[in-house]
Amino acid sequence: VLDPARRDILALVGGYGYRLGGFDRSQRAHRQPGSAFKPFIYDAAIDSKRYTAASMVNDSPEVFKLWKPQNHEKNKFRGPVRLRVALADSINTVSIKLLSDIGVLPVRELAVAAGLELPPPEKLDLSLALGTATVTPIEMANAYATFASGGTYGDPRLVTAFGNEPVPAPELKQVIKAETAYVVVSLLRSVVEAGTARSAAPKLKRPAAGKTGTTDEDRDAWFGGFTPELLAAVWVGCDERRVLGRGEE
Repeated sequence: VLDPARRDILALVGGYGYRLGGFDRSQRAHRQPGSAFKPFIYDAAIDSKRYTAASMVNDSPEVFKLWKPQNHEKNKFRGPVRLRVALADSINTVSIKLLSDIGVLPVRELAVAAGLELPPPEKLDLSLALGTATVTPIEMANAYATFASGGTYGDPRLVTAFGNEPVPAPELKQVIKAETAYVVVSLLRSVVEAGTARSAAPKLKRPAAGKTGTTDEDRDAWFGGFTPELLAAVWVGCDERRVLGRGEE
């Protein structure tokens, strides 16, 4: 949990319990984010000025070098959909088509600038649209904080003082255009209000933005979300990469 404006870490939960030598998953578990990575693709698409939140992209089957990606609901396609709806409902085919059109390199550069550590471009392909590059929960939280803070990046701060000597807050720098970050936050609000995270809206009872993510065979489940004051990134999964189980995603 972060303060997105100051980048202060307010809470870290690394597992069910702690013992000497325990593995802190919040900072050290490298897992695939699945669809939680999609906001970075949409940001790059909007930043290219070739797309807006209202742009139409066809949700239809297509083959990319012998790979025929599917949506979460197998063999179900809607035809032309607006980007806002596509992100809210996490439509895989639209994300892949966006990445194919704008290129892997711009998306990688934006995601790295926002705070994610990703492999070099030559090791990435269109599967990046489905969140196949691994990240840690703290990386994901801080990268989402870049959107929440108007496109500014700063290192997360865990320690605020040593004795009487304060540790200065990180200096934030603009890495994403503020107007683009504003549009992405608006899209992420639609995820909570009408999309895959809509079950959270009546419990939060306040405006919020976020994105869900699941990986192939439901081995990992994610949610990154925020209000103006608080931001949280949550990963649920098993160390041995077992399937979570029916209904757990």
